[in-house]
Amino acid sequence: MKDIGGECCLDSDGNGICDVRENSTALSCEIPYIDYNGECCLDANGNKICDYLEATKETIRAVTTVKSKTTTTTTVTTSTTLNATTTTSTTVKRKTTTTTTTTTTTTTDKMPVCYDSDGGEMPEIRGIATGKNRAPPHLKVTATDFCITNRSVMEYRCDGETVYTDEMLCNSRQTCHEGRCCLPTGSQCGSSGDCCSGKCEKKRYFGLCN
Repeated sequence: MKDIGGECCLDSDGNGICDVRENSTALSCEIPYIDYNGECCLDANGNKICDYLEATKETIRAVTTVKSKTTTTTTVTTSTTLNATTTTSTTVKRKTTTTTTTTTTTTTDKMPVCYDSDGGEMPEIRGIATGKNRAPPHLKVTATDFCITNRSVMEYRCDGETVYTDEMLCNSRQTCHEGRCCLPTGSQCGSSGDCCSGKCEKKRYFGLCN
């Protein structure tokens, strides 16, 4: 079997003509034309293949080459895009961490440095004040209100960042008990908080401290 005129056929006598065509009516084609499927076609290079068939094969090869290049270009582009995405993600994470750290530091600096639990000069409430000491080197102190006498209380309060003290007198009906001015047992009261005992028993018209 041989390739003659772009097809495989039997050429037992080696004369470049398919045996099946020798048995049929031969078509006479003048050189450089050859007989192909009962018609004459150009064979300029004498290789017994119609030139238009060779042109078709070259076209197919060219198309295949273009497709191969397109595939390669697409692969490279995809790889570059993935690498760029990874780099951007890493940069964003670093920026987020820095911002969070800065915010935390700023908030800590603005926290109050002096605090009085009873809110100031409140002799009826035993309070605790925390802040800087007035005397150098101004160390941090925590002080609790206490009784100086049975009629006066040492009241601690905040003034800016510093803890100050004031001696305050209880009113005529009160006595100083456990760092606050309060009503002794048997005194008329309006609420349990008024009494040194913490108990105000309601009577018919008024209350009495027990």
